[in-house]
Formats: sequence, structure tokens, C-alpha cells
Amino acid sequence: IVSHPTEKQVRAFLDNKVAPALEQVTAELARRGIDATVDREGDGITLTVPQGEAAPFIYAVRPVPKPLPAFALVDPPGKREARRKSYYRAEVYLVVGGQGYDIYGYDTEQVIADVIAHFDRYLHFLSAH
Repeated sequence: IVSHPTEKQVRAFLDNKVAPALEQVTAELARRGIDATVDREGDGITLTVPQGEAAPFIYAVRPVPKPLPAFALVDPPGKREARRKSYYRAEVYLVVGGQGYDIYGYDTEQVIADVIAHFDRYLHFLSAH
């Protein structure tokens, strides 16, 4: 609620936390004989796990601009940051689209846990259909 990161901060988060987390997941999946790739596409980063004829598992994180809330704490007038009208979120996207939540501030382990939770749901969905 009190953090309103800039685009630069969210991009650094993608580079320093999300990318290593997705690479670790990819390496673990490879050890288990599951193909997966991590790609930088457009302005985000995406983990893809193909599943033959089924839709692939996709976990992507993209920087998304949002209007700065009226209650946001800003620096005193005169500072460049005080003029900002928006902030950025690190939002999760799956094959079905945006999930509407922000993972900015997660550490690498929390990102891995989030990916695994979504991957487990995906596998459950595949086994049920």
C-alpha cells in the first residue's frame, strides 16, 4: 500500500528476482525430464512448459502501469518523483490472461513458490480433463 515503484524499479525486480526464480524452476523441471523455457518477450519475462496437444503452462510477469493513488505518499514538491502520475506493478499472467495481482517485493523463493502453486493447479486441471 505504501510502495509505489517506478518502471525502472520493477524492471530491476524482474532482472534480479523473477528471472533467477524462473531459471531455477526451469532447471528443476529439466532434472525431472520436463522441457521448459524462459524467454524475455516484449517488456516481460515468461516461463513456458509445452504439454503436447494441451495448452502450454505459461507463467509470465510484466510491468504494468497504474495511476498513482490519491493517498500515495510522495516526496516534497520540487523533487522529480513528486510529479509522477503512475507507478508500476509486477503482474502475473497465465495462459488465461492477467491474474490481477502484484508480486513486486517477493523474494526469489516466494516467486518460485508462486510458480509451483500455479503449475500444480495446471497439472491438476490437465489430469481432470
